[in-house]
Amino acid sequence: MTAEQASGMEHGHATISKALAWNLVRTFLTTEQFSLIGFDFGWRVVPGVRNRGAATLVVEREAGVLVQFPSSVPPGRIESGYVGIRHLGHVCERDSRESHRADAPG
Repeated sequence: MTAEQASGMEHGHATISKALAWNLVRTFLTTEQFSLIGFDFGWRVVPGVRNRGAATLVVEREAGVLVQFPSSVPPGRIESGYVGIRHLGHVCERDSRESHRADAPG
C-alpha cells in the first residue's frame, strides 16, 4: 500500500478506505456476514449467504456511496466495465435501507 492509499488519497482524488466502506455497508445490512472484493472503482459487496436473483451492491471508492445494480448486471461486468455500466445502478439512499437488510422479506 502506498502512502497515498493509506491516507485516503489515490491518483490525486480523495478516496474512502476499506474500513469506511465496511461501515457504510453496515448501515444498510443487518449482518456482518459479507466481504468486500476490491476492484479499480471500489468494492463489490459479497454476502455471506447468496440469494439467487439478488441485486449486487458496490461501494464507490471516490464518491463513498453505495450503489445497487439489478441482478441482470453480472458481478464480472461490474468489475471489468464499471464506467460503461454505472448508469444501470442507483445510489442507495438512507431512507431505502430497509430493502437491503438481510432480514427483510423478499
